[in-house]
Amino acid sequence: MKLFKIFYDVATSKGVVKRALQVSLIVGTLLNLINQGWAITRADYSQINYIKILLTFIIPYLVSTYSSAKARLTFKVNEVSSMDAVLQCKSCNKTKIFVNKGEVVPPCRTCGHEKTRWHIVETGHNQYRQIEDEQESMALFAQMNPAPVLRFDVNGKITQANTAAQNAFEETKLEGENISSYVPNIINIDLKTFIQNGDIRNLTAEKPHGLTFRFELRGLPQYGAVQMYGAEITEIVAARQEANKFLTGLEQTSNSIMITNKKGDIEYVNKAFEKISGYKKEEVWGKNPRFLKTGHTSPEEYKNLWQTISNGNVWQGEMLNKRKDGTTYWEESTISPVLNEHGDIDTYIAIKEEVTEKRKLKEEMKSMALFAELNPEPVFRFDADGKIIKANPAANEAFKKENVEHEQIEDLMPEMKKYDYAKMISEERIETLEMKVLDKIFRFIMRGLADFGVVQTYGSDITKKREIQQELESMALFAELNPEPVFRFNSAGKILKSNSAANLAFEQQDITDKNIVEILPDMQECDCENFIGQEKIEIVEANVHNRIFRFIMRGLADAEVVQTYGSDITKRKRAEEKIRKQKQSIDSSIQYASRIQGAVLPSIERLSSRFRDSFVLYKPRDVVSGDFYWMKEYGNKTIVVASDCTGHGVPGAFMSMLGIALLNEIVNRNPQTPAGEILDQLRDNLKATLSQNDSKHEAKDGMDMSLCIVNHETNAMQYAGAYNSIYLIRKGELIEYKADKMPIGAHIKEKPHFTNNDIQLEKDDAVYMLSDGYPDQFGGPSGMKLSKKKFKMAISENNQLPMNQQKQKLDEYFIKWKGDSEQIDDMLVMGFRI
Repeated sequence: MKLFKIFYDVATSKGVVKRALQVSLIVGTLLNLINQGWAITRADYSQINYIKILLTFIIPYLVSTYSSAKARLTFKVNEVSSMDAVLQCKSCNKTKIFVNKGEVVPPCRTCGHEKTRWHIVETGHNQYRQIEDEQESMALFAQMNPAPVLRFDVNGKITQANTAAQNAFEETKLEGENISSYVPNIINIDLKTFIQNGDIRNLTAEKPHGLTFRFELRGLPQYGAVQMYGAEITEIVAARQEANKFLTGLEQTSNSIMITNKKGDIEYVNKAFEKISGYKKEEVWGKNPRFLKTGHTSPEEYKNLWQTISNGNVWQGEMLNKRKDGTTYWEESTISPVLNEHGDIDTYIAIKEEVTEKRKLKEEMKSMALFAELNPEPVFRFDADGKIIKANPAANEAFKKENVEHEQIEDLMPEMKKYDYAKMISEERIETLEMKVLDKIFRFIMRGLADFGVVQTYGSDITKKREIQQELESMALFAELNPEPVFRFNSAGKILKSNSAANLAFEQQDITDKNIVEILPDMQECDCENFIGQEKIEIVEANVHNRIFRFIMRGLADAEVVQTYGSDITKRKRAEEKIRKQKQSIDSSIQYASRIQGAVLPSIERLSSRFRDSFVLYKPRDVVSGDFYWMKEYGNKTIVVASDCTGHGVPGAFMSMLGIALLNEIVNRNPQTPAGEILDQLRDNLKATLSQNDSKHEAKDGMDMSLCIVNHETNAMQYAGAYNSIYLIRKGELIEYKADKMPIGAHIKEKPHFTNNDIQLEKDDAVYMLSDGYPDQFGGPSGMKLSKKKFKMAISENNQLPMNQQKQKLDEYFIKWKGDSEQIDDMLVMGFRI
């Protein structure tokens, strides 16, 4: 019940409730919009599930309350407590502590786990605080500690002392005595400030019988006392004095010696240091050794080094240092702190050995060992007596042995008896041996290594290579019987072998021993050796005695030749040439058609003469286009058309020419025809011309179109559209006039008439007409369509610019969006300003 009450108090606290309400509001709203958003936004009360609405707010509230309350009932080490509470360790379930609100939660003293998590067992002040104080006090005091431990108050009065402390100070009872009687230099410490700040300090004191003690003092503000731990350092002091006696001998050692003060400033270097580093003593005295740094050692390693020696411990390791001349060298260093008679660190002494060469050998051996271990081919080494001392897994596998180490090399490879291993090692000779091992053929390269006293052996399985050689012999038989030219040549270009068909193709009795350049001059620039080594494959076409041959050349590194297979492609080449000429003729015709189509389109000057500012952005996908624009002037009126015919290229161009011809016929017959009626007549004439009916199985050739008739005196405009809408921008606002959803042509759901829209234009109004080629273009980061939405944004953003600049902006945007993609359709955009 007590734990339930704690959980209830936390769960109903202001912070938890506030957070739960926020989570409930956000999550509940999102869930309701996902599940019932349609019904809620449409206010369709008959479709709203009120139980779901209630649950989507209640459940997040309960989950958030539970997780927040649970988090507040558990504390981590070094976390600041949010309340006065009694905590119990979750690791050992034994230790209980009391923390005040705002205190840092400590680790468990029983299990010593630095990642302890505590959970609340009781809130508020109670008797556990006193219990905790007593237990912690007893643990700190450590009555049974074999080293001297005692505690004294702010006045120096000893309140507790263990047996070891009484023995150290030769007193049967220390409680009640003043600590300054035994450690006089304590009087120099302001004990009140020392305790309040929780300071730590080391002191030394000499006792009777020549014993020296080092004392560590720790201020304990929670107890208003100082805890003092003692340790006998007589031997350490003696060792330091002994070390000083031998300081003069340091100059004679070959190792580099450096002594610094406790700040790290150099106080002494020996002759070996001068020789290795290139610096004289007077150049480095008073400097910090960091001037030797190369940047190879990380700051974390230097920090670890300093922490180690500052704590009185010895540090060992390797460092890459820099000489005076800028060259680098490796040193193996041992840095030791030297204590004074009071047990404090006085100096540091570093003994260094240059290990550059040793490290190189070590790295080389390590690299070789790693290479051998990972090598899929056999690698092993043996000594001067022929005993194998190291072998990788591939070597064991090659000889079908569990482990070949410690075996004699002659037992595995009898052919090795003819070699003098000691001589191979001393002279560092390299030998190559090919032999059969069980069912495989291996090539072994052996290299003597005098520095290591071994023969390093690298094996490679050449079974496949030998099989290839046999295959080449088989290929030679195949070549002899082949009715097409087959021959091979070496790295010098010399033809080694040719079949009868090759001799016949080059009209020679035998091309063997000739150079490849003699029979194929195109091979003049070929690097045959590189071609073979990289096993390249190339195709060369050459004219040989009025016939065209294709030669496939393949470099074979194992056989050290280029194998060549030829085939007579004369007929195919002549057929390709015929097709090429036909294509050239077709292209020429299409180019001529493009000039004709361009001639029937109105010039930009005609459009500019009727509108004070205008542009036409026209980009056929192919040479000729299925998109076209058209205009007609009569009196104070201008008819403007933007059209997209079925298909593109040549078929689309034919449709565009037909559309222009029919428009001319309709308008010339009656210039006063309204816009919608023009589209009606155009549809009827096109269907009659193409013999179309309304059958759903018939191909629906036709065109999409937007047609505008502008009265320049009244600024009245008529608009009719077949699928193609127009856009009007007035004072920064974009208005879309939508077209009828039927084409100019046969359509199963066509209406009797196209809609005639009357629009009153104002000064500075801008009108835009287009085909679907611009918004339907694929591209952009995701390969999606450009879309009408982006087109409308583009014309809205640039509407204030002159029309020719708008054209440039639209073109640049289209090109950028298309990127490396192909243009999928003809593209037409027109614009004019009133």
